[in-house]
Amino acid sequence: MAWLRDAWIVIGLACVQMFLTFLFILFVPTAYLTIRGERDESIKTDLQAVHEFAESNAERETPLTEDEVREKLGPPLRALLETVPWGWLIPVGVIFIYPLLGWWCGKLLYRPELGGLLILGSAVLEQNIAMIPRKLQYWSVADISLSLPVAIVLVAAEFFLLTTGILAQRGQTLIEKMEE
Repeated sequence: MAWLRDAWIVIGLACVQMFLTFLFILFVPTAYLTIRGERDESIKTDLQAVHEFAESNAERETPLTEDEVREKLGPPLRALLETVPWGWLIPVGVIFIYPLLGWWCGKLLYRPELGGLLILGSAVLEQNIAMIPRKLQYWSVADISLSLPVAIVLVAAEFFLLTTGILAQRGQTLIEKMEE
């Protein structure tokens, strides 16, 4: 029943991957824009417009459609998203998330190579951190300079970093066994 246990662990790690991606994509650009907004008046104005829009629509009973949000919030949101340096933000996210996932794959899975399914599944479902800027550009939210070849290179780097995390955990386990 090791394969069943591994399947559940891969599903759990996929949830962890989505959670870490969500946290990174939500908080890091927000912090960057907040810090930049203290020095740049246009960013501060756009952040204020987004904040006022969120406050004015917080009490609505029916949710806004994507078209309504684009119509009312399009220009300030576009300006803010184009200000974020996605070219370094996404690689930093890849460097933080995937060695950690690899370490947990090496620790929890009987067959840690199944951790590659995390990357493959997230890339196919476009929930991968490298695909987020492409998704924003596809939805015509903002013009972001992260091209498809760069996203493919980042996904390949995710496999490398996941493997590095697996090997680091396996090495740590071997060292602990040798010390005993």
